[in-house]
Amino acid sequence: MDYLVILPTLNEREGLAKTLDELFSVGVPPDKILVVDGGSTDGTCDVARKRGSVALCRRGGGRPPP
Repeated sequence: MDYLVILPTLNEREGLAKTLDELFSVGVPPDKILVVDGGSTDGTCDVARKRGSVALCRRGGGRPPP
């Protein structure tokens, strides 16, 4: 069975790194991990990409548009 994990983030660089490492180390890792970032300024998207996730990143410091 294929499965996808979706992780919403905002400035979660350190927590995301740990979460991704754990997800990839489980007995049956997910087929894809999608990180949906709301405008992090701490490098969260870089962590997601370096660890093999698909990252959808919005620029702009995490604030919704007016």
